[in-house]
Amino acid sequence: MSIGNFPDGNSPEDERPFRDESQEARPSVGRALQQARIAAGLIRMHGTGIVVRIEDSTTPVPPGGNDADYLANAADLRTVVGLLWRSGAEAIAINDERITTSTSIIDIGGSVLVNQAYLTGPYDVTALGAKDLFAKLSATTGWQEFVRTRRGSFGIGISWAEPNEVDIPAFAGSVTLRESRAVASPTPSAASAPAASAP
Repeated sequence: MSIGNFPDGNSPEDERPFRDESQEARPSVGRALQQARIAAGLIRMHGTGIVVRIEDSTTPVPPGGNDADYLANAADLRTVVGLLWRSGAEAIAINDERITTSTSIIDIGGSVLVNQAYLTGPYDVTALGAKDLFAKLSATTGWQEFVRTRRGSFGIGISWAEPNEVDIPAFAGSVTLRESRAVASPTPSAASAPAASAP
């Protein structure tokens, strides 16, 4: 007995070519992996951007003044990095040390610790971004206040440049990978079973 025009009994759906969905998913998985590597700072990047230089003041410290106020420090760098992220920077490095989500920027004696590198000034904060990155940065009240306070009050050197191209190196440190496993959900029968009660 035949079914329709298929004497072997197969339906039209059975005649459709086999589609390997795993192969179709590979390009999107590859793109997601690439974006994850970029976010982790594992890929060197280059393109349009800006370089902001922060350096110690040359202004004499007045009597009663605090010497530390006249030195470029970790707080200055954290401020600049944060403002650059909010202005649309896609990647940032300080003196060729790539900034990632796990990067710490702290004062250690007369230097600044970035990742695992001890850096000394002047500090070049290089940021990759759109051609209007500096325009966006300079329009923020945070940048204006930073320049007014640190350069205006303490003479901290703050300068910037917009080269044709900037280069952001890959993160040179180690990355710790943690394994994740799926946890099986309770079966409907187990979840809906009534709890035993004491007589």
